[in-house]
Amino acid sequence: MKQALKRLIPERARLYLRRANRFRWITKARVLRASGAGAWEGRPLRKARYVLWDPEVDTFTYAIANLEELAAQLALLLDRPASELEAHLAAALDDPELGPRLSEDIGWRALFTKRRPPLPSHHLSAWAIIRTRKPGLVVETGILEGLGDRIMLRALQRNAEEGSPGRLVAFDIMPGSGRALVPERLRAGWEPIYEPTPQAFRSHLAGLEVGLFLHDSVQEADHLRSEVEEILPRMEANGVLMTVAGWTGVLEEESARLGGRCQTFHEHPVDHFYSGRTLSWMRLPDRPANP
Repeated sequence: MKQALKRLIPERARLYLRRANRFRWITKARVLRASGAGAWEGRPLRKARYVLWDPEVDTFTYAIANLEELAAQLALLLDRPASELEAHLAAALDDPELGPRLSEDIGWRALFTKRRPPLPSHHLSAWAIIRTRKPGLVVETGILEGLGDRIMLRALQRNAEEGSPGRLVAFDIMPGSGRALVPERLRAGWEPIYEPTPQAFRSHLAGLEVGLFLHDSVQEADHLRSEVEEILPRMEANGVLMTVAGWTGVLEEESARLGGRCQTFHEHPVDHFYSGRTLSWMRLPDRPANP
């Protein structure tokens, strides 16, 4: 129902509505009430601070308490030591482009976003996969403000400095998405495409091989399945697919069908009422995908 209502609102109007999130007090009060806010029981000031000033009403950012578990799941997926994945995650959290410089670039936009948003676990996962696997092409669906693009582009930039260049093709239906948080210094190798998926894959990814695919667009099983079906023939052998809609079971189904490897991870947010996302990854077998 929520996604159906969103589709009735023009994209430009949705963008402006998001920029007014700090002042959508009734909406935030409803979100808080609907969540149960168990993590904030007995903390009326914390609840009031969220309702009065927090800029997030649906796409939440927060630190997670189970970062080691995330590294362990990625290690199983990628056949690498957990210590290596932990080091990659720590490097992302310490990278100036994703900390102080991110805050500087947000600047006046802090009126409608967090001054220094915590790095979400799916974006941290993408960083770790990019740094570990060194893919030549990463494809993402769902850009929004561009935090994920910034993180992945910085990982690709560091790979290039080490002699393994790569690029990011990102899809969103809102023209201009991502430009707020992706500065010029990180745009080399970035190709944002403002067209609906999965149809846009056919014209923009023809003849290309994708090393990492990240679904972060419409959170519905049917839409995820349509993107996966369209991207699979374009994936390289041993390539990785990832979704923030792990609750759908779509990647598990595809992994079982293709003989791949699948891992699932549920976040434990720190000091947040939201119960956390469920991430899912699928690593294709050594042979090319055969949808």
